Amino acid sequence: MLADRVPSASLRAGLAVGNARGDAGYEHAQPNVTLSSCHLTKIAMSMRRVLIAGGLTAALIAIAMVPSIGAQQPVPQRAPTATPTLPVDLLKNGGFEGAFARQWNAANNAWVNGRVAEGWTAWWRKPTAIDGKYPGRCPEDDEACQPWHEPEYRETKGIPYTPPRIRSGDNSQMVFTSFGVHEGGLYQRVSGVPKGWRVRFSIWVRAWSRDDTRDTSQSSGQPGLHMRIGIDPTGGVDPWSEAVSWSEEFDSFDEFSQASIEVTAQAEALTAFFRSMPERALKHIDVMLDDAELIAIGPPPPTPVIIDSPNDVAGAPTRNAPTGKTVAHIVQSGDTLFAIAQQYRADLAAIYLLNGLNENSVLKVGQSIVIPLPVESPPTAVPTALPPEPAPVGALCVSAFEDAAGDGHYSLGDAPLRGAAFVVADGSGATVAATISGRCFDDLPVGAYAVSAQVPAGYLATTETRWGVALIENERVDVVVGGQRIEESAAGAGDTPSVQPIAIGAGSIIFLAAVAAVLRRRARRYTDKRA
Repeated sequence: MLADRVPSASLRAGLAVGNARGDAGYEHAQPNVTLSSCHLTKIAMSMRRVLIAGGLTAALIAIAMVPSIGAQQPVPQRAPTATPTLPVDLLKNGGFEGAFARQWNAANNAWVNGRVAEGWTAWWRKPTAIDGKYPGRCPEDDEACQPWHEPEYRETKGIPYTPPRIRSGDNSQMVFTSFGVHEGGLYQRVSGVPKGWRVRFSIWVRAWSRDDTRDTSQSSGQPGLHMRIGIDPTGGVDPWSEAVSWSEEFDSFDEFSQASIEVTAQAEALTAFFRSMPERALKHIDVMLDDAELIAIGPPPPTPVIIDSPNDVAGAPTRNAPTGKTVAHIVQSGDTLFAIAQQYRADLAAIYLLNGLNENSVLKVGQSIVIPLPVESPPTAVPTALPPEPAPVGALCVSAFEDAAGDGHYSLGDAPLRGAAFVVADGSGATVAATISGRCFDDLPVGAYAVSAQVPAGYLATTETRWGVALIENERVDVVVGGQRIEESAAGAGDTPSVQPIAIGAGSIIFLAAVAAVLRRRARRYTDKRA
């Protein structure tokens, strides 16, 4: 596969240049049949070898410059061609753009009150009867009662309030209630997440709440909205599940601020949540959401060191605690005791007992927690060693087409675009594949990648030239770039040299300098002998 990362055509071109120039030098030396013809013939043959080596040098330099083809091109491009690096957003429509639609909520057996951005799902706590814990309306004589309402959902585009309720782009999502409190928000379930990887969910939030509209930029009278974000690392969609890791509660009145949380994915899918729960039932309780991201930030941490249980120490009190092997777990941001117990298949009550904790204990980042490992029965027979399973791989295919219409869409009859360069980088930013022609990389390990493309000289990119892709096992991802030919009148001077000779020319300077050095040494030796 390494040999396929760089097209062999460049190597063949370099060899052709070296051979052609070497042959020309040799033929030029033949007619000089004099007393010193032997010496000149040897010089010419040495020159041919140097020229061939120079051709190889030029080819290698051209190969090394493949990722930056077009960097010195005078024709303007629509996007920079620097190789992008991770992180890559795994969410769909994290910017809350595009179409907003009405949804059916199966958990509450009801239609959502309003419209929700594509890719997201609304959730809320269903109000109860007047005598319940979450009354939909309050008794007339109960002034302390706060009525619970189903929150409403809508896009903010077109709302004439100042300041705008959009952080970036053309739209954002609003969750709001009038004359009532609520508990609810949005969630999105994401599949294809690398199991065991650390992931980070973040979102920008702005709230406004008051009993009038005299000042739409300043909140008043609302003690707090108790907002928080969370992730279910098992991919569940129940916001009340103990599996959900929640952030600390926060408020963000009258300006956008970012909230983030990190967890370790425990399955190949996970769910990101947002929740708000205002304290007072004011006339206006508006929460705006924008620019959400879910990013895979790293592979699983090293395997923890197994240590002996403290209960194995002579004279140590047992307190009926479990015995056997334990593992020391260092608490990371977003960890909960429930999630830690699931991760190690450990008994939650045993974790409480070993560490002097209970269900109300608060973990601190960097804290060491002793985890009892499950006791496994010894095998009755030594199993036959099985060959290791091959690592899961996916396919990434890149191609380019000549966009005659210049609209960024492939049309029937559009020809393939020759000379377009593609570079594929892994999560660390290291280049793992490169090509200047359409091809498929069929054996890339499953994970996140960044792809950048460069159209050849004389063309203008009509599509995106940078992509973030997540390869899933046995799935194929296609990346296509379009380029439109630039007319000579628009391109400026028609005799501007193309970029390809620049790479070859750099190599030519090196091998011509080598040729001159060899000739000088040969001439000096010949002069010394004549003298």
